[in-house]
Amino acid sequence: MFHFQPVERAPGTIIEAGNFGRLIREVHEGVPINGRVFVLGMLCREMLFELIRVQHYPQLPSRLTCVFVLPTRGDADAYGRNNNADGRQVLHEVSLENPNTLTHTAWISHCTMQSGGSFLNQMEPKAHAYWSGQHGSESDGQEMLIAGAVRIVRRV
Repeated sequence: MFHFQPVERAPGTIIEAGNFGRLIREVHEGVPINGRVFVLGMLCREMLFELIRVQHYPQLPSRLTCVFVLPTRGDADAYGRNNNADGRQVLHEVSLENPNTLTHTAWISHCTMQSGGSFLNQMEPKAHAYWSGQHGSESDGQEMLIAGAVRIVRRV
């Protein structure tokens, strides 16, 4: 499994769950965080995804309290092409700290928003597709939500 970090981490370093949720809670419109500008649409997407998860898929881990990993090197490469073109993030191979921790694997394409049209009409079906495990675009790859910590194995 693979994980992007804003800096290189030493093998053995533990990455705790919940960093993305912490960043979402600190969102200020247009302010860069780790070199990326978070916008209101991302916050709306995450709140909608969490609402759909709580209402329909409560047994799955929350995006706001997990660690995001990429299950395969191909998924990491796809993610990097789409979200790390400037190379600011460092790719690491990781392992589960607890092999029994709760996980969920979903297609990243279900998270993408298109400009124009109704946000809710577009994103509500995508949230259900994400949480129910429906197949998405292979060119965007998959991500895995980990409800617990991961350990850095090596820099890739």
